[in-house]
Amino acid sequence: SALRDTIVLNDKYCTPWGHKVFVHELAHVIQHKWNPNTQVYDHWNKSRLEDDEFVENFAEYCAYVYAYENGKYHDIDVGILNIYQEGTLESSDRFLLWLDWETTSSNKDIIRDFFEVCNDEKYSRDQWHDKVWPMLFKGTRFEGRSIDDVWKEYRNGDFSHYGSKSTNGYTPEMIRECKRGGEDIRTYLKKHSFSQRYEEGL
Repeated sequence: SALRDTIVLNDKYCTPWGHKVFVHELAHVIQHKWNPNTQVYDHWNKSRLEDDEFVENFAEYCAYVYAYENGKYHDIDVGILNIYQEGTLESSDRFLLWLDWETTSSNKDIIRDFFEVCNDEKYSRDQWHDKVWPMLFKGTRFEGRSIDDVWKEYRNGDFSHYGSKSTNGYTPEMIRECKRGGEDIRTYLKKHSFSQRYEEGL
């Protein structure tokens, strides 16, 4: 668990799988100022507010991309939920991963922008649909499209269905299929997200 700047792990997590748990909790440390009142409003079901879904989704995104290093995080044990398991945008860790994969470049980092929106308390939760997502999509191939339309593309595409766990020792489908310049999705995103050029432009 994570509280402010402290992480506490049960010794049962001191395993290769525990490396993923640690990165997940570390993500919570850097996002501890996220205000629930600025988190997403579930516009598909107006009676239900998803107060902390994006807190967990962001942490799982970080764990999937950054916890894998030199065999310390094994896909045989841990994956990232697919479309059949997640169901909605608010419960989708993989959607954030897909957005990063589809948009990251030397001058755009949608996950950093997403983090800043959640952290700066500028927008209320009911502004995500009409203001926040359009702002996040600006400068990407999704510019001018609604979140419903972008979610539909994600939901219907192969990425949302790829297997992310290793079966019988084989490389997971997501790692096999998602490559750019010979780099798998994790390597590519770690190398190209939070780029120096992007940092210099802030």
